[in-house]
Amino acid sequence: MSGQLKPSNYCSQIKKIRLGHDGTGIGAGWFVDDVVIDVPSNGECYRFAMHRWLAEDEEDGKTEIELEPTDVTEKDKCEYD
Repeated sequence: MSGQLKPSNYCSQIKKIRLGHDGTGIGAGWFVDDVVIDVPSNGECYRFAMHRWLAEDEEDGKTEIELEPTDVTEKDKCEYD
């Protein structure tokens, strides 16, 4: 899964994010390695490591989680998998 987030306001620093889904549908669970957010307005790239399921039938059953950045780098050093 990949996606793009375009904030409507200037973003100076990301302290945490919340990622989740409503758990509806067959096979609704997500396995997420990490989340990468590129913020061009300040030239930074934020990585949030997860390596876990967001699924009602996996691990702890959570479909939503809050994460703090595990790494902040300059935009030109940002790597997307």
